Amino acid sequence: MWGVLGMGGAVVMIALLPWLDRSPVKSIRYRGPKFKFMLTLFIISFIGLGILGAMPSTNVRTVIAQLFSFIYFAFFPGMPFYTKNDVGSVPVPTRVTETNAKRKLTFVVLVAVTVIGATLFAMNV
Repeated sequence: MWGVLGMGGAVVMIALLPWLDRSPVKSIRYRGPKFKFMLTLFIISFIGLGILGAMPSTNVRTVIAQLFSFIYFAFFPGMPFYTKNDVGSVPVPTRVTETNAKRKLTFVVLVAVTVIGATLFAMNV
């Protein structure tokens, strides 16, 4: 049962990412070292959990998997804290932080085209 709740929690946490990320920029190029370090830990734990999940269980592997699980799940709730004031070494251009009506309209159009296309594909049209 705990495995099912853990997998559900992982999906919910990923769905909450847009609200958890407090950085004014979304590109990794302009992120600071705190975010890059946490992302590296997250990737290591993700890959480690995949490898450990395919191996037979031992006491040591279970402890390592629990540590990786903690790092995996701590990445998301900790995101508002380590992304808020994390400044990168590359200056951020204004085009990255500003939002304009054209970008919002483009996003809405692309979402509409995707939904319509998926609906037509599902109906075998």
